[in-house]
Amino acid sequence: MLRGKKIALVCGAVVGVLIVLSFVLPMILETDKYTNYVAKKVGDKIDRDVSVEHLRVSVWGGLGVELRNLTVSNRKGFGEEALVKVARARVEVEALPLLKKRLEVKEVVLERPEILLERNGEGLYNFSDILLWAGKNRLTESREETQPGKRAGGEP
Repeated sequence: MLRGKKIALVCGAVVGVLIVLSFVLPMILETDKYTNYVAKKVGDKIDRDVSVEHLRVSVWGGLGVELRNLTVSNRKGFGEEALVKVARARVEVEALPLLKKRLEVKEVVLERPEILLERNGEGLYNFSDILLWAGKNRLTESREETQPGKRAGGEP
């Protein structure tokens, strides 16, 4: 009986801490401080200018991030108009896979998206280089996961 009470107390304490963190963590994280940093890193990866007006991390109701006024510039050699404009984007991820250094997207919501698709005289699309980049990264991940002597997930 005493053991059951201890387990219930520990579980209650853990749940209590998680609830408090879910309210406090978004307030502690100065997400505006990281907005430009994240936009630059993503832009460097996809070779585009990326701008975000506001970034907010959410813990309550699902682990995720919300972006306001997201803009991704068009590919060099195409028009001046942005490739992507989104008034609000929300991405929710599964929490447990993050502990294994895996990202599993649960939901993506785009409000008022504007996506410009263009094709030049050579038959290339303004987004094709991003698809090639994503495909190469996915292929690299697959190869790393299946190397001899390693189990899936990269663990020896």
